[in-house]
Amino acid sequence: MVPSIRCTLLAFILALVAPWLEAVEKHWIAHNADIVVVGHFLDPEMSNPLLSHLPLLRKDGWSLTGKLIVDESLFGPILNGAKLPFEWECRDCPAPQPSMVNDMFKRKGLWFLLKTKTGWTSAGPEHGDPGYRDMKDRDDFVQYLRERPKSQIRNSK
Repeated sequence: MVPSIRCTLLAFILALVAPWLEAVEKHWIAHNADIVVVGHFLDPEMSNPLLSHLPLLRKDGWSLTGKLIVDESLFGPILNGAKLPFEWECRDCPAPQPSMVNDMFKRKGLWFLLKTKTGWTSAGPEHGDPGYRDMKDRDDFVQYLRERPKSQIRNSK
């Protein structure tokens, strides 16, 4: 095959596949979650044992602990009004952006969570992902969750 035709064919295939790959990446957090809720924090605590003047930082990253109040259960066996113990640690992560912290603590958001032995943590696909998404994406995730095959649902441990 002529190299220019091969490059054109490859570009065409990538153009067809790219939107699908983006959708898979966006929804992976919902695919991975045991539960998905609309919620807000009650009494969040961000640990910082060594740098008390920087409340979001620790020597090796930062962590977030508190109760997540469920305003609406979108997926999984959680009732509205539940108070979920939440603990998440991000080792070797830079300080979070202030806008992200404000969003997580001052507004309702979508939370994608995994069950742990002591409560709940982030279902985020990346190391530095606390499991929070903005409410503007709610309808898109609800549609994805409605279409999620039962065979993709994780078994909680």
